Amino acid sequence: MSNMLTGGLEFLRDTMLSHAAQECTYARFGVGSVTLDAILGRTEFAAYGDDQAATRYASKDFMFDASELDFGSGVVEPRKGDTITTSINGLPETYQVLDVNGQCFRKDPHGIMVRVYTKKV
Repeated sequence: MSNMLTGGLEFLRDTMLSHAAQECTYARFGVGSVTLDAILGRTEFAAYGDDQAATRYASKDFMFDASELDFGSGVVEPRKGDTITTSINGLPETYQVLDVNGQCFRKDPHGIMVRVYTKKV
């Protein structure tokens, strides 16, 4: 039996994916691609130079069920250089998975949802 928090996260995932997600194609060069539903988001980051001036930038984030990232040989984790293609206002747009401070994704504490940081290419 799962605990209450895991059950709540699963309910939230199902609700968000059924009401706020859009279809995307996640691809890894030389491996293949998978179609999944993702929720679009945004994360802001800051990088500090030698003069302590901050450069701020934002990534377009894709959040989806972690178990859906499976190219046929088992679930894998997002990797820098992977691409995600989706339709924005009826036009296809491709985003590349971005390494931000040594990581390109985050999972919730129970590993149910994954949030992938990207940049438009």
